[in-house]
Amino acid sequence: MRVQSWVDRLQTKIDRALAMLEAAPPAWGAHPDYGHLTLAVALGYLDFRHAGRWRTVNPRMVDWLARFADAVPAYAASAPPPA
Repeated sequence: MRVQSWVDRLQTKIDRALAMLEAAPPAWGAHPDYGHLTLAVALGYLDFRHAGRWRTVNPRMVDWLARFADAVPAYAASAPPPA
């Protein structure tokens, strides 16, 4: 069963989290850590399941994810194939 009010509530939470990250993207020292990996995977999931809609309003996080992918080549290598 899909309850649209529940889906909307969860989307609001995702949007608020992205807005906070957009305001201050996480930095890393010499190498990203597990927290950065977790965030990159979450953003990849939003690309995969939600057609990357988050990208249009979060340009700093788009840049952050590109820098992460450059720093961790296995990230792009393990991405699912485009739909």
